[in-house]
Amino acid sequence: MKKSAAWVAGVAGGMLASGLAAPVAAQPADQPGANTMEEIVVTARRREERLQSVPVAVTAFSQADITLNEIQTAEDLQRLVPSMYVGTPAGLRSSTVFNIRGQGAGFGNSPGVVAYLAEVPVSQAAGSGTGPGFYYDMDSVQVLKGPQGTLFGRNTTGGAVLFQPKRPTNDFEGFFQETLGSYDWVEESGAINVPVVTDKLMVRFAADIKNRDGYTIDYGPHYNGRDYDNVDYWAFRLSILARPTDNFENYLLIDSLYSRDNGTGTSVSDVNPKFPLATPVFNLGFFYPTIGSVFAAQQAQGARGTALYGDQYNKIVNYGISDIATWDILDDLTFKNIFSYHSYKATNRWDVSGIVLPLIQNITPNTWASDLGVYTEEPQIQGRSLGDRLNWTIGLYYEYDQPLGLWQQQTIEFLGLLPSNPLINPGDSTTKYQAAYAQATYDMSDISPVLEGFSVTAGYRYSWIWTSSWAAQYYPNHKCAQRSGFTVPNCTIAHSAPFSHGTYTFGGDYQITPHTLVYVTARSGFKQGGFNATAPAGEALFQPETVDDVEIGLKSDWELWGIKSRTNVAAFHSSYNNIQRSIAAYNPNGTVATLTENAAQATIEGLEFEGTFIPSKEVELQVAYSWNNSVYDKYFSPVQGDLTGNPFPDDPQTKLALTATYHFPIDPDWGDLSASVTWSYQSHVVWALDSAPLATIGSYSLYNFKVDWRNIMGRPFDIGFFMTNATNTLYRIGGDDTWFSTGTEAATYGEPRMWGFELRYRFGPGTENEAAPAEPAAAAPALPPPPAAPKSYLVFFDFDKSTLTSEGRNIVDQAAANAGPAHVTQITVTGHTDTVGSDAYNMRLSKRRAESVAAELEAKGI
Repeated sequence: MKKSAAWVAGVAGGMLASGLAAPVAAQPADQPGANTMEEIVVTARRREERLQSVPVAVTAFSQADITLNEIQTAEDLQRLVPSMYVGTPAGLRSSTVFNIRGQGAGFGNSPGVVAYLAEVPVSQAAGSGTGPGFYYDMDSVQVLKGPQGTLFGRNTTGGAVLFQPKRPTNDFEGFFQETLGSYDWVEESGAINVPVVTDKLMVRFAADIKNRDGYTIDYGPHYNGRDYDNVDYWAFRLSILARPTDNFENYLLIDSLYSRDNGTGTSVSDVNPKFPLATPVFNLGFFYPTIGSVFAAQQAQGARGTALYGDQYNKIVNYGISDIATWDILDDLTFKNIFSYHSYKATNRWDVSGIVLPLIQNITPNTWASDLGVYTEEPQIQGRSLGDRLNWTIGLYYEYDQPLGLWQQQTIEFLGLLPSNPLINPGDSTTKYQAAYAQATYDMSDISPVLEGFSVTAGYRYSWIWTSSWAAQYYPNHKCAQRSGFTVPNCTIAHSAPFSHGTYTFGGDYQITPHTLVYVTARSGFKQGGFNATAPAGEALFQPETVDDVEIGLKSDWELWGIKSRTNVAAFHSSYNNIQRSIAAYNPNGTVATLTENAAQATIEGLEFEGTFIPSKEVELQVAYSWNNSVYDKYFSPVQGDLTGNPFPDDPQTKLALTATYHFPIDPDWGDLSASVTWSYQSHVVWALDSAPLATIGSYSLYNFKVDWRNIMGRPFDIGFFMTNATNTLYRIGGDDTWFSTGTEAATYGEPRMWGFELRYRFGPGTENEAAPAEPAAAAPALPPPPAAPKSYLVFFDFDKSTLTSEGRNIVDQAAANAGPAHVTQITVTGHTDTVGSDAYNMRLSKRRAESVAAELEAKGI
């Protein structure tokens, strides 16, 4: 659906004439019948493929799309992606979580949608992949929908989000961008690419630094004037690409992020009048003589005002290194090794109740709420066999997640009025993931003419996971909260368990025409179980969850009445079993706990549509739509009762986004001036599985605008103006549901109207005007007219293939038939091959394509 900077040219040509040679040129895109839709290269199956040829539902964005749509957070991304929803826990706006097709990280102990940076899974800790400082200097962002449990494996029951940073190139180039906007928004981003040794050693450095004031203001007596929902981060990437030989390259990526903000602006939105009677442990009626007036005063401030009792902040410190070594052993055999180490640290504190009364707060004193070191190692072999008809990948995966220091949070409940003030919660966990996988795609075209364009794919992965954790709860007097009669250090409760499971992929796809693909795929996914850390040993374990999914899709590029179009449709049906769900419950000691339980069975089904329509060179229209129906077939909660028939949380039934872009017909010497508007709609979504008043988030619509003037007066300068949420719509995105534990509910709201200006300077090849034409030379003597041009032929190859298609073979056969009676000719093959591989690999691919043309001609006696 989206345009990409990478356009697959994939062309080799043959041309012949008796005694003459002439080059073959690719057909220009502006010729009649040419397809002007740029091709998108994705890695949904761990190798580069055209988006329109991969049998997986994928939404892909280039850096140009990210800039045009002002995608800076996961919330921005989800508005344009069918079936995606981003959950926002209270107090943790910078650590939002992805949900796709009703599955995500908001429930259970691990995510159902995993983010990948440069082929390495990033931890859910510290909001990695969803938080600040991630959406800059990207080559692409790809959203894979549905289980990806064969090639991507670890817990991808709902999908995966692939972030591909720009790699170093052979050009000295880069950019610098300054953004100034509302709420004192100041942001600098840029990149510089340096070819230290051409084609041997290339370096790229990119950075994004942003500071913006918050839009929720504390008017209370404790933190009067403090702004919440502010942004303050520094993000950097350094990448080094080394090619010591033609068949080996090493890509090293170093990334880091530092972010510290004042926390999320939450405010109490309702009070439970029956709460003192509903509390099973103690009566909190002493709050209610004043809570009503406090609530009324806070409501009078509106959604952008709050008054908190507890201090708030979020701090994230991430850094890591990833290394991808690629060795082309043979033209059709490649070894790849992916290694990484990342450190994720996060600390935070937030007022859970969102009110100026001392109800419940979470703090992290003098330590980290999470402090995790993650190692990954993934050796992989990719190959092509049987004349390029069989593409296969096999690999191993290892991940080790270990604590780097003590994790500790303290929960302060009903300040000073209960012995649990504060409740101290230290702990940590260790997890090992191991897996072996294989997947292959076989092109059946040579078996029978009936099977021309038909391929089958099969894959399997088996995972072994071992996890252990320990936790403790105790009071300031060192008495244990969970182990009655014990004191520190005897409060610790420890758990460990292994989990293992196999997942599969099986499907078929049919390339009906070069521009139309239909496919059907059956897949499964698996997410390991875990522990309720402070529950007694016999009650701690919750079981793994599994999903079986069937998806059918149609991808097509077509033209009608001069309107060039791309339409992708996918329908799916998922059976979801032993579902992990997190619930809030009261402990016997009077504390509030979050427990995970298995929620039996559910069915998820839906339809997704993405379309791009270009009625003229000035106008482009884009559509993204999804309809999802996710319902519990069977769910009896020991805490909340029978929930059978209830819809899923965090899965809106309907999503729709419409984008229109208009390029003004100005003189090209002045640049490219365009304007775009996006309208996005999301239906209501269940937020909590209880009867609280705000258990459902209402539907809402947003309007975003963007005006861009690129290549101003033919110079490498761009300027843009953007406005998001132009109508200043007030819409809720999350909060904290403590209706039955503290008697209040706190709401978190989306961003208000934002606007800003962007100024970008680019340097490097292609950014300056062509040099002025030289003065005309003296007239040369008249030459005789050239001989008639020989007949030319175009031969197109499939992406990353060197075998002739039946259409290409027919063209070469026609050329052979016209060679003349001597059957002797000179062949010249020109043009570029696919642009996604290394230069050395592309050169070998070009040579193999030329040899395929020559072999076919020789077979015809040429």
